Amino acid sequence: MYLQCGQLLWQGQLPYVDFLDLNPPLIMYISMIPALMSKLGGINLALAGALFTSFLALFAFMLTAGCAKFVFRRMTEEEKYQPALLATALFTPVILNGLAMFDFGQREHLYSLFLLPFFLLRYGRYLQYFSEPPNQSEIDSKKTQSSERILAVLVGLSVGLMLSFKPHFLLAPALLELYWLARYKKPRLLLSPELLVAPLPLVLYLGSFFIMPAAIKSIYFGEIAPLLVKGYACFNIVKDVVVNMVWRFSITAYFVSLLLLLAIPKQLALRAPLAIMLSAALALIELQQKFWNYHALPLYLWEAFILLLAANVLCRALPGKTKKALAYGALSICFLALQGGCFLFHDLVEKNWLRPWDDYLAQNAQAGDSALLLDTSDTPWFKSALRFDLKPGSRYLWLYAVPMLQYQIDNGKAQEKEKAKAALEALFANLAQEIDNRKPKYVLIKRKEAFGMNPDLDFYRFLLERGLAAPLSQYDTVKDYGDNLLLVRKIENKKQG
Repeated sequence: MYLQCGQLLWQGQLPYVDFLDLNPPLIMYISMIPALMSKLGGINLALAGALFTSFLALFAFMLTAGCAKFVFRRMTEEEKYQPALLATALFTPVILNGLAMFDFGQREHLYSLFLLPFFLLRYGRYLQYFSEPPNQSEIDSKKTQSSERILAVLVGLSVGLMLSFKPHFLLAPALLELYWLARYKKPRLLLSPELLVAPLPLVLYLGSFFIMPAAIKSIYFGEIAPLLVKGYACFNIVKDVVVNMVWRFSITAYFVSLLLLLAIPKQLALRAPLAIMLSAALALIELQQKFWNYHALPLYLWEAFILLLAANVLCRALPGKTKKALAYGALSICFLALQGGCFLFHDLVEKNWLRPWDDYLAQNAQAGDSALLLDTSDTPWFKSALRFDLKPGSRYLWLYAVPMLQYQIDNGKAQEKEKAKAALEALFANLAQEIDNRKPKYVLIKRKEAFGMNPDLDFYRFLLERGLAAPLSQYDTVKDYGDNLLLVRKIENKKQG
């Protein structure tokens, strides 16, 4: 969906004025890059998005490798653990990318990838204070100092950009810096290049709100932000079986990781920092209270890092080259099994993901056709929209506001209920007018278990009763999929017939 938002921005449309979503605009701004790649390169927007995210993942990987080298220069008595730390640093993002699966490119995914090099860089800053003095001749060379400054600036700017996605993301690095400040009492290290430049993306992003058109600020701060505060809790309950299975795995791995911290040598001084990052990642999930799969990605990052580091350290302790070879072989097999399992799971879900409307659209849809989504979730519709290059049929990209307003009606105080009822009536009145004016070719309607609504609610009937009966009478139901309906505008249906 945000890839399409990037396209709309290039077309001169304004967020929250010409198209509506509930998230802050940063992800839309960043999505302008793959949208431009798609336009200039003549490639599918979905492919452009995947290539752009892959480039970011590769860039984060290079920063991670550079920060691992930064750490090694400051190791003395810990040098024997360099191979273990290197393998851990390089394998962890690869595992994270595999575990991301359908959430490849989510904000939590990008945040995790760029948080790892920041962690390693800050660890390297403090390393000299709990070990023997490092070899200063190598560190003090002008070439090394210059390259390390460039690395620090790149790490700081990238992690600063990632922190701008969500205020919750500040929790882990803030706790980490507080720990190191209390532990080593070296406040001058807070003036390191990476920390000096990290706030710049956040400051620029916040500054962009001051120069936004008044219409954007009025809608976002006057309507969307208050709606989030009062009604976002409607999405808190998730009953999906796959989600529950994922959380059982994640929480079990959290406690296992805490135990594995004991296997990390004390002289590395990584137990407390890793415990902080691990627990902060779990806190992020609890703070957001949605328990959506991608919220677990930062937790996966530190679980994988701890598991790999502990395994590498334990392998090193085994006597004999044969046993070490067997141990590393077993680790490699486990790694390949994990990656293979992720891709098989991805393939299984993809093959069974309910997008039955794709068959009809493949035969009848043309690039540039407009389609209206009447659903309280954007999943999995927008994958189809990208595949067939369908344009939004309304400024309401998805009906996120409906369950949020209904939540206020069902749970709010008397005054809030009246305001929410009026807002809901206005929303449907505007939507009905847009259907009449824009005349989208296709309408996809959620019928059962609309996200955030009463699971027993017939959402199609709910829509009809709130003013969409007349505009939707201009459409024929061409496919009834049980949970969803696909409608085609009558004049278009006659042409196809």
